[in-house]
Amino acid sequence: MLHRGKETPSPPVHIRPWVAVEDRHVRVKDKEDQTGDILHSTFRVMQYNVLAPSYRRPTSKKHCPKHAMAWGYRGENIMAEIRHFNPTFLCLQEVEGYDGSPASQFYGNNTDEFFRKHLSLHGYEGCYYPRGPGEIDGCSLYWKSSRARVVRPPHAMQYANIIPRPSCPPGRRDDPRRYMEHGVIVFTVLEVNNTKDNDYPLQKTYHTSPSPQSTLLCLVTTHLYWDPSKSDLKIMQCRALMQSITHYLIKEFPEFEHNPDLISVIIAGDFNSKPKSGAFKLLREGSIPGDHHEMRGYVHEEDISIPEQFSGYKLKSAYAPVGHPFTNYTNTFKGCLDYIWYTPYSLATRGSGGSHNDGSVAGYRPGLSGPGNRVYTIYSRGIL
Repeated sequence: MLHRGKETPSPPVHIRPWVAVEDRHVRVKDKEDQTGDILHSTFRVMQYNVLAPSYRRPTSKKHCPKHAMAWGYRGENIMAEIRHFNPTFLCLQEVEGYDGSPASQFYGNNTDEFFRKHLSLHGYEGCYYPRGPGEIDGCSLYWKSSRARVVRPPHAMQYANIIPRPSCPPGRRDDPRRYMEHGVIVFTVLEVNNTKDNDYPLQKTYHTSPSPQSTLLCLVTTHLYWDPSKSDLKIMQCRALMQSITHYLIKEFPEFEHNPDLISVIIAGDFNSKPKSGAFKLLREGSIPGDHHEMRGYVHEEDISIPEQFSGYKLKSAYAPVGHPFTNYTNTFKGCLDYIWYTPYSLATRGSGGSHNDGSVAGYRPGLSGPGNRVYTIYSRGIL
């Protein structure tokens, strides 16, 4: 394999095993077509932080051989994993785009173009939005055009534009830019085909309403701020995420305000938050106390909550049936930071990409066993 004129070893294909999961805690509603038959449809969602080439600092990835950090090696490996699992929906973070900015001109990596080119050959359509003005990376959404078509065009919101300025805790110096860190929410509303042939004719027009044999799905991806010392920011980003999605869906589909089960929602991303974190608890339970220790005194509210359409355990982590195993595995940290959240009234977990990691150096990410910044998260979902 040649990468910028240099030969690198061909990437090995380390495919994780598929593990069937029975979600005993969810009962989704049956949906009948015009003939009275129950419509059952299954699809796969793949969540992947692919590690932007510009972030491959050797000092932070000492466990990874130099040749395995090259995009020519990692890109081919990532595509091998995607082709193997053949997800219906694909959510990517740390994708690098080229927007003509000084940063993108300096680094010159365009993994957005790489994914668009390769994924289009396998029947995917998608979109990319940068993390913020002047940022070199962002998030991408892809979907199989044979299984889903766009009802509302892709949309993006910047966290720095929608999170209010924090209150200054007593005795601390005012920090008005604490919540101005760049981050992006990318989402679209799709019509997912539930018919037996699971096939749509390719059309480029946006549709306004689903057919009787389909389901509306809001597909979302995001990437929260990384710094552990800013746990309060991650919590506020989660609240802004849910508020933005809710406001958009109510605006576009007014019935959603009082009947949220009309639209299924999947939110996949790199949340940089552990399962016991305040950000995780906010999404799972719908609210946390305003004086939660991870807020660090920056918000003076009795409770921090998300909109009622998603509160009170109306979101579920697809990792719950398997106990939230690690998604980040390096020589300094092993834990779960990435999640696929979904609305359990219409979706149920059916399977998971299992782990092949034996704890050896060859199992670190990125490394010889895997090309991304995370162990990818992939789940099969039942939708009715």
